[in-house]
Amino acid sequence: MILAAEGFVFLRSLPDKKRWASEPVLTLDLSETSGTGTYQFLNQPERLQGAVDQLSFSEGTCGVFHTRDSVTVGQRSLDFFYLEYDPGNPRFIHDIFGHAPEVCMRSTGATFKSEHPSRAITINGRSIKVLVLEFVSPVSSGPFWIFRMTWLPEGVPYEPYESAAQLRREQKLISGILGSPKPPARVLLAGALGYDSLDAAWSSYEQLLVSRLRMREPGD
Repeated sequence: MILAAEGFVFLRSLPDKKRWASEPVLTLDLSETSGTGTYQFLNQPERLQGAVDQLSFSEGTCGVFHTRDSVTVGQRSLDFFYLEYDPGNPRFIHDIFGHAPEVCMRSTGATFKSEHPSRAITINGRSIKVLVLEFVSPVSSGPFWIFRMTWLPEGVPYEPYESAAQLRREQKLISGILGSPKPPARVLLAGALGYDSLDAAWSSYEQLLVSRLRMREPGD
C-alpha cells in the first residue's frame, strides 16, 4: 500500500516536473565560504531533522555564520534554513504558505515584537520581496531579526506570502483554470542575533547569504 501510494504521488508530479524541467531555478551556492571576512561558516545538517519531521522539502541546508572570536555575549551570528521544493510536490501549498515564522519562533520562546517594512533583493535583474520580522531573543534581551524570502518562478498564480488558508479557498478556481500548478519553490529563512541595528543585520544578510544566491540553468 505504501509503494502504491508513493507511485501515485510520483505519477501525479510528472506533468509539473516536465513543465518546469527547462526553467532555471534559484540555488544557494555554499561551495566557497572562506571569504567571509570576520565570519566563519558552520554547517549544521543535524538541525534539519526537526524540519524534516514537519516539512516535505526535496533538499535542505542549515547552518550559521558567526564572528570568528570565541562565543561571547556580543558575538554576531546569522543562522539560516534554506529549503528546496521540486516541482510537483503534493504538499506545496501546506509547506510554502502554511508555516509563518511567528509560529515557529514562538515555539523557541522568542517574543514577537513587530513586523518592519519589507525589503527587496535583486537576483538576475528580478526584484524579490523579503519579509522582515523582529523578535526578542529568549537567550538575551537584545533584538533578533528574521528575514524570510520565498522564491517562485515568474508567472505562477501565487503570491509568495499569501496565507495557506486563503490559497486553499482559491485552489478550486486555480485548479479549474490552470490545473493547480505546483512549481519549484525555494525558502530562505535567516535569523540575525547580536547586531546593534536592523541595518547592520541586513548588511550581513546581503553579504553572507544574498550574495550566494544564483539562478541555476537546467543540467548545471
